[in-house]
Amino acid sequence: MLAPATIGAPIDGFDYERTATGAAEIPDPRNSEHKILSQIQNLFELAHNDCMDNALRPTKTPSQQEIGAAFDACHNKVLWTYEAIVATDFLPRFSADATLQRVAPNALHAYARGTTPTSTLPSPDAIRTSLYSCKPGIGNDARIEIPHEFAVAAFRLGHSLVRDDYILHDLVLDKNGNILTGQRRPIFAAASDPETAGLVGDNPLQAGDVIDWSYFFDTKGVGAGDETAQAGRPVNTLISNRLFVLPVAAIPPGPDANGKDSSTERNLPRRNLMRASEQTSQITGSVALGTGEEVEAYAQQRIAGLQDARAEVHRLGELGSHLIDEFLLGSLRCDQASVLYAAEKDLQNWGPTTTIAKQRRYSMPELIGYLHADATVDGRPISLFSR
Repeated sequence: MLAPATIGAPIDGFDYERTATGAAEIPDPRNSEHKILSQIQNLFELAHNDCMDNALRPTKTPSQQEIGAAFDACHNKVLWTYEAIVATDFLPRFSADATLQRVAPNALHAYARGTTPTSTLPSPDAIRTSLYSCKPGIGNDARIEIPHEFAVAAFRLGHSLVRDDYILHDLVLDKNGNILTGQRRPIFAAASDPETAGLVGDNPLQAGDVIDWSYFFDTKGVGAGDETAQAGRPVNTLISNRLFVLPVAAIPPGPDANGKDSSTERNLPRRNLMRASEQTSQITGSVALGTGEEVEAYAQQRIAGLQDARAEVHRLGELGSHLIDEFLLGSLRCDQASVLYAAEKDLQNWGPTTTIAKQRRYSMPELIGYLHADATVDGRPISLFSR
């Protein structure tokens, strides 16, 4: 699928295999709940396919055993790429520098947009956690439990980042200069509009839905004037108005009459508070989470020098950073099959992981740039951004 023709090269679009009702045929249906999220997963599927093409290209007629071995190797390489992005690209963008220095001394550093990233993957034994513990092991043998303070509180920082609306790609004009698509799209459609006017997912991707990734990641490089992406909202206590009235389609599955989890409760901040509260019949999975003050008092007993726990303008405060950094980095340390333990020889022979072996870091713009330059679909070069 291609986006409509624009001034310049068109951009490509990829969709899931879908059932007759439009549902995505993927293991976790949540990855199809929104058109932005679904296309992020599509990038990693494209990365896996590219890795397979690269691995099998030298063999004209590979055996099933060779195909299976290539699949397993590429499975690991794509996972390692994702893990490196989380550790060295994602966390430094949102974490307090003081926390990064406590958890991964001299490896991870807070990253400011438009500057050169300096983070590198820490060695497993260099990661220090004060609030989080797990049972080390290889792959499924590692026992990694997700703390409620992470899942139901700190990691919901993303709700603050959500914009009211997004531009997905360049303007597309008809022959008379009228706009066909490319204007701002609301994160969720207004009640008076069809759901497809917004970006709610779990329906087939249309040409106008295709994302030009230069609108979401700075794809030009580093330096003044190189920023191409729409900025997210700041990390603070405010939230987009659109998230106070969720469409029913965006609510997780549950026992409600509509097959949703309490579809009458569509206010996202309120849902978060109820999810963290004592058990209630309105929201399933309530966890009776401690208050922020209680968690802060507990953390201050275990972390020497913990300062103000409040969020700053562009990143979390120290407590929120600890809850996220310790869990994500601690999980990579506990899983002895993670990228932190990957042998350099196993990282070779595919662009992203070869780069990880060399520089010990990786980012989403680098992955998108690699796929834009090197990946093909059915032998045809693809285009992921236009600017």
